[in-house]
Amino acid sequence: MSEDHDDDVGYGKPPQKHQFKPGTSGNPKGRPKGSKNVQHILTKILGEKITVTDAGKKMVVDKLEGAMRVLVNKSFEGRPQSLKLLLEVMEYGGGSEQAPVENPHTDDDYSVLMKELDWLEEVRAAHSEEVSDDPQW
Repeated sequence: MSEDHDDDVGYGKPPQKHQFKPGTSGNPKGRPKGSKNVQHILTKILGEKITVTDAGKKMVVDKLEGAMRVLVNKSFEGRPQSLKLLLEVMEYGGGSEQAPVENPHTDDDYSVLMKELDWLEEVRAAHSEEVSDDPQW
């Protein structure tokens, strides 16, 4: 072998003619300016305005607020999945502009509520099984 190690080729040592020249990168065009990521696109979509009817009144709100209104309404209709999701959104939803309000409910209150929701899901599942077993349906 030669004493000059500049010609060594192997793992991590590409041939010199295939190496990047000094001052140039491996991606010369790079990411285009103004390209959007998922967070940017989702924020834009959720900020669009829609018209909703609530209690007989039409109002213009952004899509995020509309989605939250649907979630609240479905949870008050007695849908346990919606109520669980609403509680999670409230708990983990992030910071608010107002000072946080101290939660008047204890962990015991929360556990009782979760047990009730689980029981409600079991009752609904049993009822749906009864309905599917009934030949009239």
